[in-house]
Amino acid sequence: MLVPVYASAEPETQALLDVLASRGYVVRTLRNASQVDLARSTLATEALRDGFKETFWIDADQVFDPDDVDRIRKLNRPLVCGLYSCKGPKRLAGKFMPDAGKVKFGKGGGLVEIEFGGMGFCCVRAEVYRAMEPGLPRCSGGYEGKDVVPYFIPMLTGDAPPCYLSEDYSFFARARQVGYPLICDTRIKVGHVGKKTYTWDDLQPDRPLESLEVEMGREGKIELTSATPKGPAMQIIKDELLQEQACLDQQEAQAREEISNAQATMAEASSRLQSIHGAKQLLAHLVRKIEAKTPPEELAAEEDCKKLQEEFRQQTEAMVAKNGEATDKKTE
Repeated sequence: MLVPVYASAEPETQALLDVLASRGYVVRTLRNASQVDLARSTLATEALRDGFKETFWIDADQVFDPDDVDRIRKLNRPLVCGLYSCKGPKRLAGKFMPDAGKVKFGKGGGLVEIEFGGMGFCCVRAEVYRAMEPGLPRCSGGYEGKDVVPYFIPMLTGDAPPCYLSEDYSFFARARQVGYPLICDTRIKVGHVGKKTYTWDDLQPDRPLESLEVEMGREGKIELTSATPKGPAMQIIKDELLQEQACLDQQEAQAREEISNAQATMAEASSRLQSIHGAKQLLAHLVRKIEAKTPPEELAAEEDCKKLQEEFRQQTEAMVAKNGEATDKKTE
């Protein structure tokens, strides 16, 4: 999981990244990433250098169903994304192919080739980066002083006048040039956090949708053609987080129980140690009493030996029976 962050991730996004981390995913965050093309290139270069075969980009202001990460990976495609809405304007952050026709999102959706999309929720396999490398130099000046391959450096189109492409559009343009078209899974719903969470529901204001259908309109804009309402939107997020919270609560209770058991074992061992220490003190005291008897022949007196042995036995048993009570008082 590669996450470029300017200041900090949105709380909703961070909670979902924590869910992915708890499932075993490696989450790498590059903070203070004010130059997003350089940040993405740095993260990608480091991931490939460390031997990762696949990267999954999640922007710091996205909300999503964590299960959709697994769904996209299981598609076994080199370049797949989930589309999301722009903040504010009622439009999707992407561009369909000119001949796309009508495209359905949500229930009834599927895989569709698109020309451009956002990197905010996108799976890219290492082979895509590798195919780009022959046309790209290895540069100095990456974040933290590292060398970097500029996979995301902005580029200009060959139009007249040329169009300046953003870092994500530039990446997808390069990928297409080396034989990797961008595929979008329109069943995936991704939210874009701003003053509110924007999803493709916002193409039909104030109506959470189960599905919608769009097509390319004039000037390449995506226009809504039909929509199917549904219940509360983005419920997947709350349900998923509550499930993960219950799992973490259970793990916390188990850890606390283990700590409690360990503390009880330590207390028991400490109590036994105190009893043994007290018994040793008593034994040494009785030995000194025997050695203090004069003349020496009295040491062999059977009656005195039995008396001392019985005294030692009784006092030792009394100490052990107390099981941890104070036993460090000297026996006089």
